[in-house]
Amino acid sequence: MFLVMAILIKTNGETKEVHPFNGHHFQFSEYYKHLNCSTVEFFDLNDGRTMVCDANSKLIEDWELNLTATELFREGRMSSEEFREYLKKLAEDQKMTIIDAREDTLDCIAGDVLVGSKKEIL
Repeated sequence: MFLVMAILIKTNGETKEVHPFNGHHFQFSEYYKHLNCSTVEFFDLNDGRTMVCDANSKLIEDWELNLTATELFREGRMSSEEFREYLKKLAEDQKMTIIDAREDTLDCIAGDVLVGSKKEIL
């Protein structure tokens, strides 16, 4: 019997419940299969859940924005403008130069993602 399980959020906005093979928590091989990738990245969300995404999703030429996942990720975080100002101040304080990446990649999620509780996303 499956308890609360993760949600796969696709770039087209479609969502689907997914269950770990062992019924309790996902293995890395399952992340790779669901997200069609070989390296994953984990983000803690404001609501206590964890988001898993392809760590290289924005490195491919024609990456796809996941608007639903981005909105979920952005909840409770600085706005894009606040984040850029924070980076500029940090660079000034540390006497560093920050090379600005594509402006639209600083705070968005690309590709499909899994979102689940900390118990199932280890």
